[in-house]
Amino acid sequence: DSTGEMSRVTIGLMKSLDLLNNDCVVIGATNRIDMIDKALLRRFSIQHEIKELEEAEVSSFISRILEDLKIEFDINNIYEYSKNQHRQSKIENDITKSIIKMIKNKEKFIL
Repeated sequence: DSTGEMSRVTIGLMKSLDLLNNDCVVIGATNRIDMIDKALLRRFSIQHEIKELEEAEVSSFISRILEDLKIEFDINNIYEYSKNQHRQSKIENDITKSIIKMIKNKEKFIL
């Protein structure tokens, strides 16, 4: 069953982490912290939660990407999009789809 498999993986991972030299840096990431064994979490001395971006952060994030790509955009379109909560992965997906649509249809960038 999946619970048994998760336990075996967790035990194997903890044993491997315990064998590492002190000069090693291990970075782990998860979007399901609730499923991670507490004993495994204790092996990470620093834990940091990345929260969803706020509206202004979303606008800045999108603007910087488009500026780096030298794509003209309407900032009002970006502000409107930013009013809705989106995860970073969805934002990146939406930007990619909009760029593809823009190129394919030879039109302005609209998110």
